[in-house]
Amino acid sequence: MLRSDFHMPSTLRKSGWPWHHRLVVFLLPLVVAVAAVQLCFSHQRVKVKDFTPLAKMPSVVATYEARLEAVERNIERDDASVDATIIDLEDTSEENGLRPTTSKARWKHDESREESYLDNGAPVRKDIQASSPFRSKTNTGKVVLHVGPHKTGSTTIQAALNTESYIHSLFVDNYITSQEIDAVSTKNALKDCFEGKCSSKMKLQIKKALKENLNVIISSEQFDYYRPIEDIKHFFREFSSVQILVVYRRFFEWILSNYVQLRRSHWDEWYKNKAMKRQNFVQFFESTNISSIYKLDRYSVSAYKDYKKHFNVTLVNMHAASGDVLDNFFCNPMLNATGTCKLRRDKQLQLGQHNVAPSNAVVYDEIAIAACDAKLLNPTKISRKNARKLFKHHQEISLNLTALDIPRRCPSTQKLDELLAVSLEVEREYFPTFFASEQGEKELRKKFQNMVSKLSFCSVDTAKVLADPAWGGVFLEADEFM
Repeated sequence: MLRSDFHMPSTLRKSGWPWHHRLVVFLLPLVVAVAAVQLCFSHQRVKVKDFTPLAKMPSVVATYEARLEAVERNIERDDASVDATIIDLEDTSEENGLRPTTSKARWKHDESREESYLDNGAPVRKDIQASSPFRSKTNTGKVVLHVGPHKTGSTTIQAALNTESYIHSLFVDNYITSQEIDAVSTKNALKDCFEGKCSSKMKLQIKKALKENLNVIISSEQFDYYRPIEDIKHFFREFSSVQILVVYRRFFEWILSNYVQLRRSHWDEWYKNKAMKRQNFVQFFESTNISSIYKLDRYSVSAYKDYKKHFNVTLVNMHAASGDVLDNFFCNPMLNATGTCKLRRDKQLQLGQHNVAPSNAVVYDEIAIAACDAKLLNPTKISRKNARKLFKHHQEISLNLTALDIPRRCPSTQKLDELLAVSLEVEREYFPTFFASEQGEKELRKKFQNMVSKLSFCSVDTAKVLADPAWGGVFLEADEFM
């Protein structure tokens, strides 16, 4: 049996309390101390568990869930006059590159200070923007809708918007991308939203953008001719504005590129798009009213004028500065993506090649179509794609010649002069300052003459090719070509 005075302090032994009461009083501080130590170590383990994954994350920007968690953990604001706050997870002092810029306690990164970058060239994110719970709908982010048009670098822009490094960099610039795998899918996703069938992915992106005061950027050149003006206004009505980006490409470049794209639309099949497959560029060009075609739906001018009636529209000159479409897109002042612009111009945001057509493919496609029409090829034994490969190999390997050595038919001088005049007129009207610069009229004329000298506007004289004895044997080989 435990003695009542066992190791008890003298004050407890002399208190007159029963021995078991005195034992409880003696042990209680020890129990509390042990519990406090366990709680402390448990808290430290939770903190390590919470932060270690973030510290090891390879991406530039933490996930939205981490942003919200950080905001809830570090920011408590009860002053409705505070518009927004950017905090540094480690230090919000001016010494860390952050400085107050307005009376509303808005902070931003000082671009004059040296920035840090990860190995992949993306900036290290040290700041998190928190939306004020008192923000009104009219103070939310904006929507930037890039509408092309076709053949103005849209695929390149969309490839960037679907690339992780660009997504992270744009996030630092307060943008999220709402992009599907291609332009058609993006258009269809938005069209579903307009019809009340919005996907959960799109809903979540829009909800997060509104909640966190983020800007949304969407790109689809399908909107160059599909222009649901009222649907766009209604669906994005809770954002502060919808701003349209239209890219300008010189007309003489665009008209040729657009023709090639239309020809390629079904060019792995013999009997689809028959009218286009038989009409070469010279036939198309000579039969077209050049002075009016640039006003049609697919060119930049038409989209710009139509959207301008309803939205703030910016026409982006893809020929400005370096002539790089991504530089001119992400560095446009309307976008205000200063971090992404800087990284792009510093060559720290790169993009691999994509959607590149085989060199001189149209030349050999014209020969393939002519040979098929003349029944020199059996379309059931060789595909249109393989016919192009065969003729390219014959000209450049067997004959050791180039595509420029193939006989051509070119547009008349009058039609070429008309094409140049329209191209000059458009650029002079929409970019007068640029047009007057060294990169303007002078470069336009130089590029045009360069394309003329390379026979870019010419088509194959298929009658001469089919009658050439040097080509006779290759048509016989086509039936065995694999």
